[in-house]
Amino acid sequence: MTNNHEIINKYAEALVTVAKTHNELSAVNAEVDALIRIISTNSELLAIFELASFSAQREIVDALKSQAMPHVQNFLEVLYQNRRLPLILEIFEQYKAGYRKETGTGQVMITSAVELNNQQLTKLVEQLKTKFDYKAIEIEQRVVPTILGGIIVEADHKIIDGSLKTQLDQIAEQIR
Repeated sequence: MTNNHEIINKYAEALVTVAKTHNELSAVNAEVDALIRIISTNSELLAIFELASFSAQREIVDALKSQAMPHVQNFLEVLYQNRRLPLILEIFEQYKAGYRKETGTGQVMITSAVELNNQQLTKLVEQLKTKFDYKAIEIEQRVVPTILGGIIVEADHKIIDGSLKTQLDQIAEQIR
């Protein structure tokens, strides 16, 4: 019996392959992002995908397909026909991982005490591209005033902590 992880990977890989074959990785990625936002912010949709009848799911799928590009329409239809809609968010997240791998895109979380301006972000992005050998970067920015200053960067399963709070904690530890 195939487990959900294998199913998720197969569907995600199929979508990556189709998008890559048609030179539409970025366009499909943008639509996947939009669908993730729609589905994850509407708990009723997930409940319908998991619990509702096949006919109730049909209406939702048709509504989602109405604004989608043809490859995404086809993909949604396949998920519906094969009764894989309960796995849709995991499949889309796995697609995102495949997209990042194919395009050399890094996913970076930046934590700062205040929101960084465009100039600061642009400079930081260029430095991170070089450091991690990324062609592009998807940034998620988080503001956490308790770090006092500096930034914390999480990328490629690494954490670079340049926060003022950490530096002060290290100094305090040294003088104890």
